[in-house]
Amino acid sequence: MNSNKRLRLRKTGMILLCSAVLLSMAACSPENTGTRQTVEKSGQKITVIDNTSESVYTKLKLEGIDKIEGVRGTDFAGEDTIVVDKENRNLSPQTVEGQDRYPHNLYLRTLSSGNETPLQEGEKNYGAAQLSPDKKQLFYKELYDATGLGFIMNLATGVSVKVSDAEFRSEEGSWADNEHVIYPDMEGTIVKADVNGKQETVLKTGVPYVHEVVQTGGRILYVTGEDSQLSAYDTETKQTKVLKKMCCGLFRHRTAAGWRLSNG
Repeated sequence: MNSNKRLRLRKTGMILLCSAVLLSMAACSPENTGTRQTVEKSGQKITVIDNTSESVYTKLKLEGIDKIEGVRGTDFAGEDTIVVDKENRNLSPQTVEGQDRYPHNLYLRTLSSGNETPLQEGEKNYGAAQLSPDKKQLFYKELYDATGLGFIMNLATGVSVKVSDAEFRSEEGSWADNEHVIYPDMEGTIVKADVNGKQETVLKTGVPYVHEVVQTGGRILYVTGEDSQLSAYDTETKQTKVLKKMCCGLFRHRTAAGWRLSNG
C-alpha cells in the first residue's frame, strides 16, 4: 500500500472516530436524557421535559356506588348529609289522570345511616331545594307544575319566609350570596330577596322571557330571546352589556362552587 492510500485511510479513521465521540457526547449531554430532550425547529431550540411526578388521579379509587331508591337529591348539606325530595306516603294521595300521586316533601338524609329528618312536609308539593353557600338557609319552592312560589327556611329554627308574591318558573332562582336569592319573574323582571323575605327589583329587562339568572360578584348574568342572548348587568354602573348570542342556547349546571353556564 503506497503512502497516499495510507494517508487517506488514516483521515477516514479520524473522521469516524470524531463522529463517534460527538454522538457519545450528545447522548450524555444534559440536554438529552430519558426525561429531557432538546429539539431544533424553525431555527429555535425547544426543550421537551417529561412530567415524572405521580398524578394525584392515580391515588383516587372508587370504593363503591350506593343507589338510593325513591328520592331525588337536590343539594349536599355536608359530607354525609343531603337534601332530598321524595313522596310522602304517610299522607293521602290525590288521583290525577287515574293515578294516585303523593305530595313531594323535603327531607335531610344521612347517607351512612339512611335516617331522614323532615324539612318541609305537607299536602302541597315542595322541591327545587338549594342550600345557601354557608349551608344555613334553604331556598325551595311550593310547586305547581312548571311554576312555584319561593321560600327561604332558616335551618337553625325551621322557620320559612316567602320570597315571591307571585309564581315564577320552577327551574329558576339561585343564591346570589349567603343572604340573598335572585330569580326572574314571569314578566322578565329580575328580583332579589333576602333571608327575611324582603324583595327588591334589580332590573326590568323589558323582555317577557328571562331565564338562567345567576349572580357572580358584581355582575348578574341572564339569558333572553329565542337566540339565547347572554347579557351581563353591572350592579355598580347599572349598565347592561350583551356578551353573546348563542344560536344553540345555554345550559346551566351546578358545581361545588355554584352555578355555571355552558353552551348547548
